Amino acid sequence: MSATSCISRELSGSSGAASMRWDEARLQTAKEVRGKEKEARSKEKAREKAESKEK
Repeated sequence: MSATSCISRELSGSSGAASMRWDEARLQTAKEVRGKEKEARSKEKAREKAESKEK
């Protein structure tokens, strides 16, 4: 962390712990989105594979 960000946090009164919780929540949300995208891609591939077998 840079000295500037430490000073600005002190001046604004925000705590590092609150920032950490927000970062963790944002990371968790990003993981959920990537997981849903991955699941959708795998379902699409399975559907395409099934369709190609029917032909």
